[in-house]
Amino acid sequence: MPDVSIVSRYIALHAVPPLPASLCRKIARRLLFESRREHIPPYVALAIAEQESSFNPQAFNSKTEDYGLFQVHFPFWKRYFARKSSGALVPLKPEELFNLGINIRVGLLILRHDIDLEKGDIARGIGRYSGRKGEKRMVYEQQVVAREVRFLAYWTDQRHAP
Repeated sequence: MPDVSIVSRYIALHAVPPLPASLCRKIARRLLFESRREHIPPYVALAIAEQESSFNPQAFNSKTEDYGLFQVHFPFWKRYFARKSSGALVPLKPEELFNLGINIRVGLLILRHDIDLEKGDIARGIGRYSGRKGEKRMVYEQQVVAREVRFLAYWTDQRHAP
């Protein structure tokens, strides 16, 4: 498992726009925690966050109403997520998806759901996460895998650096 420092440096190198080191570290810690919690390889979670938002926690697509780091599609997922407040469940509001912890948690819950629907096939789960069909889905899968490979090469280089 990659450590927080390697993941945060990778995020700092690839974030658009550039992010402060403290935010890169916060993203890295949360991604590693939630990926472990959902039994998703961390390089998969990292690659999807990079593909979806270039690691921008404030990313917003007004056309599709996709929010945050994992570009959670609020119109579809809003009925499935709530948060506890004073012991009661309160429906998630779209602006709450700009909260880094909430966005990563929700994004990886969705990804876990998609992988489960695909009977554990991570590549197909990634395609399902994209919401695309046909060739566009395949292109998305390939783009995410290319980002996974890029991170794994970076991780290998960092582990073997003097």
